[in-house]
Amino acid sequence: MANPVGWTKSGNSLPATISTVLVESYGNRIYAFAGNTSSTPTFNLNIYSSQFEEGSLRGWQTAVHTLPVAAENAALARKGNFLYVIGGTSADETTATQNVQIGTIQVNGEITWVNSKSAVLPTALFLNRGATWDNFLFVVGGNTAGDSGSVIYSKINSDGSLTPWVTGIALPSPLAAGGWQNGILFARQGYLYFGAGAEVTGNTVQTVMWSSKINSDGSLAAWKQVGGVMSSAHFKPGWAVVGNNLVIVAGSTSSSRANVTNVVESAQLMPDGGLGAFSATTAYPISAWGMAGVGVGDYMFMMGGVNNTPTYYSDVYSAKVQSNGVI
Repeated sequence: MANPVGWTKSGNSLPATISTVLVESYGNRIYAFAGNTSSTPTFNLNIYSSQFEEGSLRGWQTAVHTLPVAAENAALARKGNFLYVIGGTSADETTATQNVQIGTIQVNGEITWVNSKSAVLPTALFLNRGATWDNFLFVVGGNTAGDSGSVIYSKINSDGSLTPWVTGIALPSPLAAGGWQNGILFARQGYLYFGAGAEVTGNTVQTVMWSSKINSDGSLAAWKQVGGVMSSAHFKPGWAVVGNNLVIVAGSTSSSRANVTNVVESAQLMPDGGLGAFSATTAYPISAWGMAGVGVGDYMFMMGGVNNTPTYYSDVYSAKVQSNGVI
């Protein structure tokens, strides 16, 4: 069982070292896949899953089905037992794709995949973020042939397929013009939140969060800045929502991997789409970016990543998050 205070390194590391890994939970399993396993680069197509209980993993299994197309720096979102891997790069680290890969999690824990033909992205994207709320899938920001400061959304059909994409409200200035990438995006209590990361043009790091109310048709209300200023910039961080707390883990204080940090901070989500002040909590055991996290009950799991050497990690850490956001 995990230590109730601080970070605990799992004895069950990922089967491979992975940066920009995608992580999600469903039922009693955590799934980890995609990303890049080295600086070569070498893209990961394998899907790994592990059952969990009380902050501990039982060991990883490699799924029978692989991801149809490589996806580094892609977005991930889940609606029920449907997974969406959106955009990313597949041939090198800079050429984005329009791919939307849809996975269906089966009763036995396996995932079957299709590469959607009817709902490809309107433009190629990588370094973007995705989230779902109700029956809508949102994709925000990313890097394209031009800088993306846009929000697009699609209605999710009952079979997991997607309707044509709709262009929504732009991000707040200056990100609407300068684009946004490598930050945090999630939906809770009818609000879409985004922040951290950096402006694409000039790579100016962001240290605040924004939220917007999600309307019944999937459109968004005006963005409002919420919460206080973060104690540190977090470019390409790990993060998870655990209970009513957003927990942000490490990343870089600039757009360069040379400035990776181990700073961890949290803020409480408010029912009206607001966010409490950020408070520092127990530092992450390593300084890195490109990790991915997921909240399960009172625990968060954080895995993968790369430091400034670069050393790629397969480490998995867990921590119990107290109701006040303290680790």
